[in-house]
Amino acid sequence: MTTPRLSRRVFLAGSAAIALSLAVAGPALAQPAATPAHVNVDKGKLAIKGYDPVAYFTPGKPTPGKADITAEHDGAVYRFASEENRKLFQAEPAKYVPQYGGFCAQAI
Repeated sequence: MTTPRLSRRVFLAGSAAIALSLAVAGPALAQPAATPAHVNVDKGKLAIKGYDPVAYFTPGKPTPGKADITAEHDGAVYRFASEENRKLFQAEPAKYVPQYGGFCAQAI
């Protein structure tokens, strides 16, 4: 039978071990920011095959972007169907860029 004092020591020791593990492993578990090497682009640095990333959220469907309405983010060039969509993207790119750098989530 364990005494309440021993149980408290075991609990405190376990808690300290968990806290230390998280402090050491936390930075290693953090997802790195997308860099040009981590963004799926073609040879011309075009992301998501030229589709408008904002259109996936506004009308909710894939919409080809126009070659003359573009913005660059994290080394990738994004095309937009309208100037308004480009402004929305530039104001908050993290909201619209593809997850996992545009790579297939299953393959990751």
